[in-house]
Amino acid sequence: MTKKIIYILSLGAILFTASCSEERLQLLPEIGSPLEEAINTENDMRLVLNGVYTQMSSSTGFGAAISIFGDLLSDNAFVSTANDGYFLNTSRMSYSPEISDFGMYDSFYDVIQQANMVIGDRKLKESKTVLNYKAEAKIARAMSYFYLLCFYSPDPKSGVNQEYGVPIQPEEYNPNNKLARSSVNEVYNYIINDLVSAINQLSNDYTYPENKSCLTPVAAKLLLSRVYLTRGSSGDYQKAVDYANDVINKSPISFAAITNKTSYTNYFSSSSSDNIDNKSETVFEIEQTAIFNTGGNAHPATFYANNGSHKSILFRQSFMVPLKNNTSDWRSSLVGVLGSNQDTPQGYFSKKWVRTTNEGNYATNIRLLRFSEAYLNRIEALFKMGQTPQALIFLNEFEQRRGETLSSTISIEKILDERRKEFFAEGYRYFDLKRNGLPIIKDSNCDTNCNVPANNRLMVIPIPYYEININPNIKQYPGW
Repeated sequence: MTKKIIYILSLGAILFTASCSEERLQLLPEIGSPLEEAINTENDMRLVLNGVYTQMSSSTGFGAAISIFGDLLSDNAFVSTANDGYFLNTSRMSYSPEISDFGMYDSFYDVIQQANMVIGDRKLKESKTVLNYKAEAKIARAMSYFYLLCFYSPDPKSGVNQEYGVPIQPEEYNPNNKLARSSVNEVYNYIINDLVSAINQLSNDYTYPENKSCLTPVAAKLLLSRVYLTRGSSGDYQKAVDYANDVINKSPISFAAITNKTSYTNYFSSSSSDNIDNKSETVFEIEQTAIFNTGGNAHPATFYANNGSHKSILFRQSFMVPLKNNTSDWRSSLVGVLGSNQDTPQGYFSKKWVRTTNEGNYATNIRLLRFSEAYLNRIEALFKMGQTPQALIFLNEFEQRRGETLSSTISIEKILDERRKEFFAEGYRYFDLKRNGLPIIKDSNCDTNCNVPANNRLMVIPIPYYEININPNIKQYPGW
C-alpha cells in the first residue's frame, strides 16, 4: 500500500508542478514511510493533493471514461462495426459483473482514498493554506462519490432499492475494512456536506488560480447545482437554482460563457491549445500534456476523433443530421465527417475532441465542468418546480445564445434536447436520461438492448465480482 502511494505522490509532483498553485514541493516523503507519516508539512500535503489530481486523470475515471460512457450508455453514440474491440460491451449494454469495460469503480475510490489522506490529517495546524488544500480534496472526494452513485446506484427519486448506495470510506485508512453500501440518501448527504464545507473553507480571501485544472468554489457550486438537481428531494430544486445563479452571477471574471460562434467552435476543435485550454467557459478540466499522454490511452480523442488511434465512437444520424442541417446553431459546426461505411446507417464523428494541437497529440485538457451547465441546470430545476414561464424565458435566452429558433413552449423533452445538443461527446446524456426516469431508446446501429426501460437493471452498473469476492459485505444490485 505504501509503495503505491509513494508512486502516486511522485507522479503527482511531476505532472502537476504548475497546476493549482506556484507552491509546488520538491521533496517526497521517504520511501517506505508509514502511511500516517506521509504528511508532516504543508509541502507534504500539497504533494498528496497533487496525487489526488493525478488519480483523477486516470483513463478509467475522469480522464476518459466519464466522457465516453455517458454517451455510449445512451441513445447518442455507438461503437462502429469497424472497431478494434473497445467498449463493445458498453455500447451493447451487455455488461455483467464478470465482463465489462468499466474500471471506474476502482478509479473513483483511488481518488477518494487519496483525498482522505489530505482531509483526515490531524497533525498540521489548520492554516489558511491547509484549509484550502483540504477543501480542494473535499470537492474531489464529493465528485467521485457523486459519479459512483450515478453509475452504481438507482435514481434517488425512483423510490426503488434506495439502500443500494455505495460504501463510504472512513478518512482513517484501514486496509482491513469490509464496508457495506450506505443508502443512496446517506451518500448524497455526505457529498453535499463535503461541497458546502469546501465552499465555506475557500471563501475567505481565496485567490483563484489562472489554471482551470484546480477545483475551486465555482466548481463546488456547479457540482452542488447538479447534485441537488439529481437528488430532487423537497427543496432541492430551489437549491439547484440558487447554486446555478451563484455560478452565473457571482463567479470571478475568469469564469464566463462563450459569447460568439467562432470562439465556441475553436474552444472544442481548434488545433491551438490557446483556444481550448484554460478558457473562461471551463470550470474544471483535467490537465493533459503530450509527455504524459504519448500513447493517447487516457484521452477521449483516442476514440472520438476521426484521426484518433481507435476512432471508433460515432453518433447516430437521427441526432446528428438535424443538428448538422441547422447551420445557424453554433453546435452544428462540431458535427464531424461520416464514419465507416460498414455501419448501416453510417454514424458521424464529433469534432469536440482534437487529436493534434501545437502541444502534440492528445494534449488538449479534458473538460469536466463547463460554465454553460449552470444555465441548463437552472432551466431544468425551475421547470420541475412548476415555474414554467421563467424556465421558458431562460430556455429562450440560451437558445438565442446558440443561434437557434426560439421555443414557444417548454417541456422536459425540450430541455433535455438542449442539453443533448450542448453536451454531446462530453458524457452527459446517460445521466440526463437516468435522472429523469426516461428509457434509453436506440433507433439505429443497435442489435442488443436497443430499448432499455428506466427501471431496468441495465440502468445501474453492477459491482464487479472481484470487489464482492474480497468484500462480502457489499451486496450486488438486485437483478445482477
